Formats: sequence, C-alpha cells, structure tokens
Amino acid sequence: MTIPRLPDNAVLIPIDMQQAFDAAPWPPRWNADVDDNGRALLAAWRTAGRPIIHVRHDSVAPGSTLGRAAAGNAPRPGFEPAGDEPLVSKSVNAAFIGTDLDLRLRRLGADTIVLFGISTDMCVSTSVRVGANLGYRVILWKMPAIASICRTEMAP
Repeated sequence: MTIPRLPDNAVLIPIDMQQAFDAAPWPPRWNADVDDNGRALLAAWRTAGRPIIHVRHDSVAPGSTLGRAAAGNAPRPGFEPAGDEPLVSKSVNAAFIGTDLDLRLRRLGADTIVLFGISTDMCVSTSVRVGANLGYRVILWKMPAIASICRTEMAP
C-alpha cells in the first residue's frame, strides 16, 4: 500500500481498533477486511515516517466489554502502538471530547488528519465532524480500512 500525496504534517488516527467488537453484545461488522487493510495502512504510514496517534475507547459503563479492565479493551492484533506512538483514551464517541488529542495535534503542527477504525457510523464519523469543526482538514480513509456494524442485526 502506498500513501497518496498528503501534507508532510498529516497525522494518522486509528480509532477504537479493539478486540471487543468481535464478540457479543456487538453485532457483526460488514467489512471482514478491516484488520488486514488497517494493518497495511499502519505499516505504510510507519514506513513513510509519518506520525500516528492511536485512540482507544475506555468505557465507563459498568460491565462494558470496552471497560479498561475488560479483555475486549485490548487492541486488535497488529494495532498496538509501536515505539513512541501515543495512545489517547476516550470515554465518549468523539476522539476529541475529554482528551488531549487536539493539543497533541497542534503541538505536532498538524493541519490534516487521516482517520479509520471501528465503528465508522459512530466514533469515527463523530471524530471526523469534530475534527473538521476544530479546523483540521479531515480525511476518512477509503472503505477497506473502516467497518460498521450490520444494521440488520441491531433490532428485531
């Protein structure tokens, strides 16, 4: 995978690439290739020497599979931060709310952010909108590196 031409200060932000999304109570995802494609994007970004800031959902809801002590809170294989890549912890569906993500990006001099992750229609899309509201040029990475839950599985 090659990274398209982007500003030198573009930052990659993988969102909620966590193990909990493969088990109950979460419904199936429509994109079974999200892991392979996401890992390829991370590898290409790292090879290019570009900055990455990981975002993890740390639920505060009792009994959540995304709680800090839950096994499902762990990163999916291959999505662990490498070297000095920072990890931002969030507890709501936007990576910028209640976190220092904006501060980290401003300190890097970033004006462009590239997002991918789970779940596209919740935490990823909310982070896209908030990032744009904060003045960033926001790019949602192409479909093979994002995943949503299957809506037919949500309600009887």
